[in-house]
Amino acid sequence: MAAEKQFTKKDILALVRDNPSAVQRGILALYERQGEDERAYGSANKRNSAGFSQGTAPEGTRLAKALLAGRRLTDHQLRAAQDIVEFHAGQLARIANEQAASTYPGGETARLADQRKMYDDVVHDIEKLLGRRVDRKKFNYTVKNRAEGRGDTSPEGMIGAAQEILEDMQARKK
Repeated sequence: MAAEKQFTKKDILALVRDNPSAVQRGILALYERQGEDERAYGSANKRNSAGFSQGTAPEGTRLAKALLAGRRLTDHQLRAAQDIVEFHAGQLARIANEQAASTYPGGETARLADQRKMYDDVVHDIEKLLGRRVDRKKFNYTVKNRAEGRGDTSPEGMIGAAQEILEDMQARKK
């Protein structure tokens, strides 16, 4: 039986060159390894060589949240994502060697739990922006209406609608 191919940093660098899909998967793989508090604040406060570094965490988190919300990255965002993925190519090689990119770790239950966590992270960001807790029932109703208006009430669509509400609020705050 032949040994499985072991990915190297060079393999990852070659893979992400001119391959937006691989760049996006790399951003999501790094985001997945951020701690809960790191995801919530877009930071890297643990020295564990897992996920984004302190320098890449704010932008990497924003890009991952956009991707998880079903948004397409602009050319500018894609270039930033590629820089981040190239910076973390060694870690991504280790990740690729640990698991196949096409499977979701933990199966469907874990995927749904991650989606719930992403939605909760957006709510937390809104509460932080407002400086108070939000009425979750009213917020969920608003998100559902926004998602229905976009024609996507899937979990990803709901997360995207919540993210849009957060972005609208941030724009008004400026």
